[in-house]
Amino acid sequence: MSLFKKVFPELVHEAESLLIRRIAYDLDGNPEYIGQANPGALDADDAWFVRRIAYEGGNPVAILFAEGSTKFNKRWDLRGSYDYR
Repeated sequence: MSLFKKVFPELVHEAESLLIRRIAYDLDGNPEYIGQANPGALDADDAWFVRRIAYEGGNPVAILFAEGSTKFNKRWDLRGSYDYR
């Protein structure tokens, strides 16, 4: 955890709440992809932080990052084409 998050957790939470979010579900109705971006970002903009939830036996076991990145540089509309790790 960064020092900033330790000292100012309420500011981090407030900043995260200002992001737009998208959730895509699998055929069983489970959330599979989660995306976050700054307001105004289009699904085709390279402005998204995309994660995938991995399941085993119907249970979530891991949250993986598109191309292993925690940056806001992915496209929501291409979420299914990324390698998640």
